[in-house]
Amino acid sequence: MLRNSLIAKDIPQDVIDDVVSATNVIATRLGPYLIALTAAERMALPKTADKTLPFVQKSLEYTDNHPELVPHYMSLEKFRRNYSTHRTLASLIYPLMGVVSNISDTLVAAGCDSFRSALLFYDSVRLAARVDVPAAQVIYEDLRQRFKGQMKKRASGKPAKTASQA
Repeated sequence: MLRNSLIAKDIPQDVIDDVVSATNVIATRLGPYLIALTAAERMALPKTADKTLPFVQKSLEYTDNHPELVPHYMSLEKFRRNYSTHRTLASLIYPLMGVVSNISDTLVAAGCDSFRSALLFYDSVRLAARVDVPAAQVIYEDLRQRFKGQMKKRASGKPAKTASQA
């Protein structure tokens, strides 16, 4: 069950600066060795999952023990290099995936918390506009554009539902 407020504290600027710097170092250092695939290219490639990797490793071991079975048109050097690169990149990406997942979860939670607060403010402004509090109608008209087409309107032009109900 989610808590009412998911994010409890700000991230200090020096931490943000360090993470941005570390990210830039990673991108700069690995950039020359990485490629970018299109969605179509990615879909066309055979997938390497948990069951596939032991097969690849075993095949590579067999090439050492039985070189006579290696097809002459297959580059054993390229096979070894690709397998080594895969292992190296896997050792880098798996820890990063955990961090990225947590950043993503925190991003979603922070967005949710701020949207909830915005909805509370919007409901307050909507009620203030109903009783003609100065400036409330202008703010309400501006903010209600977010819900245009989502809420039923009364004949007076004021919504029948609260923002949290939309």
